Amino acid sequence: MNSFGWQKCVLTNMQDADEYATNNAYIASDAVIGQGSYIEDSYIGPNTVVGAGTIISNAGIENVTLPENMVFHTLALSDGTFVTRVYGTEDNPKGTYEKNSLWMGIPIQNILAAYDILPEQIWNGQERYLWFADLYTVEADRAASVASAMRLCRIVAGTAKPDDVKSWLESKRLSLCSSFNAADVRAIVPWKRSIENQVLVTCFVDRLMQGEYYEDALRVFGDAGINEAQYQLLMERAEHSAFSEKIRIYYALSRYMRNHRQSFAGAQYDALESKCFDEIQHVIYENGKDKIPDFDDFHIAKEEVHVSLSGSCELGRRLDGYTTTL
Repeated sequence: MNSFGWQKCVLTNMQDADEYATNNAYIASDAVIGQGSYIEDSYIGPNTVVGAGTIISNAGIENVTLPENMVFHTLALSDGTFVTRVYGTEDNPKGTYEKNSLWMGIPIQNILAAYDILPEQIWNGQERYLWFADLYTVEADRAASVASAMRLCRIVAGTAKPDDVKSWLESKRLSLCSSFNAADVRAIVPWKRSIENQVLVTCFVDRLMQGEYYEDALRVFGDAGINEAQYQLLMERAEHSAFSEKIRIYYALSRYMRNHRQSFAGAQYDALESKCFDEIQHVIYENGKDKIPDFDDFHIAKEEVHVSLSGSCELGRRLDGYTTTL
């Protein structure tokens, strides 16, 4: 942060990063982000390496290593398909084939000649500017479009297999110009919101796991509070979490729903509260069942007994403190 209060990382779950900049970006904890990179409106999943100086926009990326000083920009198209445009950060879209302009830092004539590709196979009767070059394949989803962009990187680097080049040439391809014109602008906001929800949910759970009181952790969501999509993400995360994280999520959600008199997917706060106590009961039983003697002569001693609920009520009153110490 500088004297103007500006931050390099905005709306991200990696607030302490200072080697790169973000704006509305989810970044997996094991992802490696190169110095000087910029990531916006994107999901960077596990096992991902982003090269230094690379720019990523509107993309969902995981399990890949992106080269340095590249731009990866995914667009949703109006017919429901996707394209990921990849080019060098120093490329000039006004550059031409005739001037042997750079594409991903390599003279484009050299790239095509290496694979015996004719310029007519790339430019369909248009002027041979990079802006009009049909380079980017249309794919069914974001992941496939990123995989296609990585194939282009291999082609440019000279490491592509003949089948890679053949399938690329035979695929439906768009240029920077035509993909821009075919983009579905209505898909931009939902994607941005999905990234924002992922970021907020991750930050919320991280704060719970650091022992922060649930009311303080809930401030992550601001005045708007938790929405339906965020609730679903939290429930999915809880289902796949270990005990400590699971009960924190269930209990914090139950308190939020009770205090705001809110329900999600038809569930009231007491359903989440029960999930939390059920988890605690299950763990206590599993940890103690082997210590219970196995006596064959156990029998019912009385027809009825009276049980005081003060202990369970006390457990409910103390759970806030309990969840912060697990």
